[in-house]
Amino acid sequence: MAETAAQERKEQPEETPPSSQSGGQAAQSELSKKTAHERRQKPSGAVRIIVVDGMGGGIGEELVRRIAAAVPNAEIIALATNAIAAERMVRAGADRGAAGENAICQSVKLGDVIVCPIGVILANSMLGEITPAMTEAVLTAPGKRIILPLQNDHVSLAGIENLPLSKMMEKAVEMVKAASNE
Repeated sequence: MAETAAQERKEQPEETPPSSQSGGQAAQSELSKKTAHERRQKPSGAVRIIVVDGMGGGIGEELVRRIAAAVPNAEIIALATNAIAAERMVRAGADRGAAGENAICQSVKLGDVIVCPIGVILANSMLGEITPAMTEAVLTAPGKRIILPLQNDHVSLAGIENLPLSKMMEKAVEMVKAASNE
């Protein structure tokens, strides 16, 4: 009997998901892809900005969105510890994205400017997502590093004003803009 039910399921044509029937999310996804594709058309010599993030990618997503608006001719590459964070940054406007230790270690070298939260330069932070190799790669990459000094329970930064995250991002974007004009 179980075999008969399985055969019946195989014989039935697959239904089209509701989102593609109505054009809802599928159309939005296509629009996002076109926008990202259009952003890839950069003038030669454009500044290349690397945004590195992990965990859920929320900080990286917002950084990409703000940097894309402030430096429209820049090429933005999203590097993340995991695919979810990378995808969020690409959807926010990054031209390309990659995830994982090797992607970060190899691609961070490509940036003229590297932007990330402080956890990216602290080995074993972000609940262990940041490996020592990632930390070393970011710290030894030739690009200018702009670090968001996020403070948490196990890291305190002496002499650093504890600003709201939105203000830190604002300052970071100003620094990226200045660095892209150098």
